[in-house]
Amino acid sequence: MKDLFSYSTVLGIFALFFLSFSSGVGVYTFYYAKGASYFSDNPKACVNCHVMQGQYNSWHNSSHKSFTTCNSCHAPKDLLGKYATKAINGFNHSWAFTFDSYIEPIQIKQWNKNIALNSCVGCHDNVQHQSIQNDKSVSCLHCHGNVGH
Repeated sequence: MKDLFSYSTVLGIFALFFLSFSSGVGVYTFYYAKGASYFSDNPKACVNCHVMQGQYNSWHNSSHKSFTTCNSCHAPKDLLGKYATKAINGFNHSWAFTFDSYIEPIQIKQWNKNIALNSCVGCHDNVQHQSIQNDKSVSCLHCHGNVGH
């Protein structure tokens, strides 16, 4: 009977409870936040968080709506890069929204900005302006800051 309540047994029960509770909260949060939708290319996944509604509305009313989704511009084209980016951004966004630690209007981080700019060039390489080709410090967003959304 003494071994039943040993330190390691109590510690094991506590660890099992903690892992079970944490897993349950994680699964519920993933379900509640419609986490599975982020594996798709559906732009509506981006408005699961109310803060993205303005960007979604703007994209929805733009000419880009006809031939792009959010992932077309904001995720690398290769499968590993796409889902690694989605995972990193998903974690960062979840953290920011959960703890209300984001700035409005939302500001794109340089890493994500580079992905988006590469997408611009990938689709519009035939119309790159001479100024961008000659001066790498100038980007598409210098003149086209609101394109897409």
